[in-house]
Amino acid sequence: MPTTTRGTSRRHEPISSNRKHTAYGYDGDLRALVAGVVLVLVMFALHRCTDASSRDGVTVAETAGLGTASKAPASPSTQAPPGNPGSDWILTAGGTSLLPLNEAEAAGGSLAEYVGQPAVGGGVPVWSVPADEGFWVGISDTDRVWVQLIGSGESPYAVRAGDTVHFTGVVVAHGVDFPSRVCVGTNHGADLLAAQGAHIEVPMDELILHK
Repeated sequence: MPTTTRGTSRRHEPISSNRKHTAYGYDGDLRALVAGVVLVLVMFALHRCTDASSRDGVTVAETAGLGTASKAPASPSTQAPPGNPGSDWILTAGGTSLLPLNEAEAAGGSLAEYVGQPAVGGGVPVWSVPADEGFWVGISDTDRVWVQLIGSGESPYAVRAGDTVHFTGVVVAHGVDFPSRVCVGTNHGADLLAAQGAHIEVPMDELILHK
């Protein structure tokens, strides 16, 4: 007599409350981890772009000779270079002197006509340093031009108000949002920088600093 095998059915057991809590706990941990990562990124961005008044004159580099630099402790200073440097320095774009600005800039304070031209600074005084990778060179709050260091990574160099710099670079255009992008506040020349519409880009290895 043939035998038959009765099929067996498997009953699905309900998920226990412990397993539910474990799943919910994992999901909560994941959300907490993502929130923590976002918080860290936001804090880093705020640190990179803090109020300019708290960083004006703080060192961003110490020396720049033969591509090497030595670190130095930050020493905040808002003191502008003393006196008028006279004829001991040059700042040109395409062979034309950029200072005083009233002789170089177009109507409205724009430097746009110099965009694309090579720029040369020789012993030009640093007026203030309100950003990590950029600084003003010039002789007053109204006679100054922005220099932005470029290159891979963060520059190892340091620049302070009162130093003098030598460099070769190029004049590049920028929009009205450029001051906020480089963390230059209203109290440190944002309006002037926006009106000029151009700044000097200098490769990191093209900067030479003198104290």
